[in-house]
Amino acid sequence: MSSFYHKFKVLLHSFNESHRLSNIVRHLCIAAKGPNNENLIPVELSYASYENQTTQTHKYPPILILHGYLASKRNWGGTAKRLFNEINSQRKVLTIDMRNHGDTIHSNEHTNSHLVEDLRHFIQQFQLNTVALLGHSYGGLISMLFALFYPDIVEKLIIVDIIPIDQTENFHQTENFRHVRAVLDTISKITVPPKIPLSLARKLMDQEMQKRKVNKDERLFLLTQLIQKENGNISWRFNLEVLRKHVLETASFPEIKGKQFDKPCIFIGGEKSGMIKKQDEPDTKQYFPTAEFRYVQGAGHSVHADKPTQFLEICSEFLNRES
Repeated sequence: MSSFYHKFKVLLHSFNESHRLSNIVRHLCIAAKGPNNENLIPVELSYASYENQTTQTHKYPPILILHGYLASKRNWGGTAKRLFNEINSQRKVLTIDMRNHGDTIHSNEHTNSHLVEDLRHFIQQFQLNTVALLGHSYGGLISMLFALFYPDIVEKLIIVDIIPIDQTENFHQTENFRHVRAVLDTISKITVPPKIPLSLARKLMDQEMQKRKVNKDERLFLLTQLIQKENGNISWRFNLEVLRKHVLETASFPEIKGKQFDKPCIFIGGEKSGMIKKQDEPDTKQYFPTAEFRYVQGAGHSVHADKPTQFLEICSEFLNRES
């Protein structure tokens, strides 16, 4: 598991920075009163679909998978395909690239409210009455917000290695934020020659990141997001500059008053990650009173990649239950 990916995960629900964050949290709390804002213009989301080719109908609502920070739908392709088979093809499975990630359009606007509205637009566009959501890390944060604001649309909710609470371990919070920001700043300063083979570009990028003390796990994860455009230029799948700019604003779960999601919901944590703790379960249930909790032994933050068989067993059993 990428330690950078884990550190951003820690940052997602544990960062707290005095005056500046207090202003941002106030903004998020105002936005939390209702993301359905006419000023929020949604973008078209890129997606991949795993479905039954012999029939146009499935027994249950589709499941939408939302990836983590800096990742993309490609990171979930293998898992989505296996999940479709595990649930006996009874649901269509869709993997989605969130705004400023993967193949979805890059935008200068990036807030959690925007991402929630992007998802709502996607669901409306495909005329889906209800969906099941599976969100990992940052995708889990967006999935939780969506379920709280639009509970009628969500049939079931699977959240992977993130919870809807803020912790107050200030030293770790500051350390994680500085590390995430340092890595983003570091890769923003690295350039590779245009129109060279992608394999060579990845090799050069890896060497440059290594010189700048980016650790191996982080390098391996980031290199999967390096692409070659049609014009031959090398680029990141994600919108680096915009995500750098908004990393603080999007890393906090806002305080939301008077909202709950009381339908089937399960939180899946990696035992080695430690990001979902038993002592946090009561606070989580303030928002998700029906929540179940499962801890996968030997798994880190990327539970689906570390222990795919166990992860799929938990998901398929949960999805196959009658609501």
